[in-house]
Amino acid sequence: MNPANDPDRDYYNKFNRINFPESLKRLKVSARNGNADSMFVMGRLYEYGLVDYDIFTRRDVYQLMPNSERTYKWFKRAAEAGHLEAIKIVGNIEYSCKDYKKAHEWFQMGVQQGDGHCHKKLGDIYWHWNNRTQSEKHYQMAWQKRQWSALGGLCWLKVFSCNKPSI
Repeated sequence: MNPANDPDRDYYNKFNRINFPESLKRLKVSARNGNADSMFVMGRLYEYGLVDYDIFTRRDVYQLMPNSERTYKWFKRAAEAGHLEAIKIVGNIEYSCKDYKKAHEWFQMGVQQGDGHCHKKLGDIYWHWNNRTQSEKHYQMAWQKRQWSALGGLCWLKVFSCNKPSI
């Protein structure tokens, strides 16, 4: 198609026709009714600071400040509903907080959906738990799923063949 004849070429004008408050209202209804994709989008809106909740007026306000508490809440809801990207985000948050037990649970959910990143993160968790066999198994699975960062874990396992080094 010739770009000059493209009916959607005026993207700015198209964006200005969006009724954001009405769209947000519909998105929240969908999210509250259990739609995992809508929950994930709500998490992204809070993450990027496009929307926030005003506790005094009990309404959504539009601003450019992220709200990490609400972001986590919506991502966790989406993850509980089985949204793979949300599972990885929540698992990574728990992992970065060094709550390996919770992270393990989230990444197990991702592994059940066949995700290579979750295999790699489980390899990292088993590395922290000094379980070389399980660590290697998950690094191998991640490598087979084209998760290239698993190669680093496999190399470390070969270098430290018995135990994790004490630092």
